[in-house]
Amino acid sequence: MNENFNNFSSKDIMKLANSDVGRQLITYLQQKNSKELSAAMNQAAAGDYSQAKQTVSELLSDPKTMQLLEQLRRSQNG
Repeated sequence: MNENFNNFSSKDIMKLANSDVGRQLITYLQQKNSKELSAAMNQAAAGDYSQAKQTVSELLSDPKTMQLLEQLRRSQNG
């Protein structure tokens, strides 16, 4: 999924975010990683994309996050 991220339109992203698995992923990230998620958003807003990318990479290395992302990938591929 990560390698195809640039091929997603905003409509595609909203569709994924509004799917059952997408909502689970967002809820999980908000509940378990709210500080890190806020930090990544603040870093990106401040223009520190390198640090934001590092923070997001750390979030994505979580096993539960990886499982939900895999479910999203499978649902996107049919």
